[in-house]
Amino acid sequence: MKNIKTLLLLIVCMLIISSCTEQRPEPEIYLIPHGYRGKVNIIFNQLKGQEITYEGNKKYIKFLKMGYF
Repeated sequence: MKNIKTLLLLIVCMLIISSCTEQRPEPEIYLIPHGYRGKVNIIFNQLKGQEITYEGNKKYIKFLKMGYF
């Protein structure tokens, strides 16, 4: 019985500690062609996709003339 209480206490403590961690997303800068009008689309995980550029801790996403990244 003591082992079960200890196990439950350990699980509760682990859940509390893991819920306290905060993961902040990387800052993203969207570079849209000058004069572009319309929707822009980001399609992730493509085989022949465009590389994401990083400068410091910022992620730069440069869209093509058609509005795709």
